[in-house]
Amino acid sequence: MPHRFAIGQSVEYFAADTRTGGAALYTIIRQLPKDGDDYQYHIQRTGGGEQRLVREAQLRSVSPPMSPTPQQLSPPGQVDGSSRRVR
Repeated sequence: MPHRFAIGQSVEYFAADTRTGGAALYTIIRQLPKDGDDYQYHIQRTGGGEQRLVREAQLRSVSPPMSPTPQQLSPPGQVDGSSRRVR
């Protein structure tokens, strides 16, 4: 079975010490081999330099934000970003 999380993917990290207030957002920076039955990862805290070595079971995927469609990016009255006006 391959790694569940990809390099660059955003994840929530759940520490064994629950006094820290729950999950924090991190980014996968390196995949490591299994240690027993669980893969390991190097992760880096989002918005900070803190890095950790964690087990896969301590992570949960964060849904990526949806990318806007070309129509959502176009100014009102334009189609697909072109200069043609809609009548």
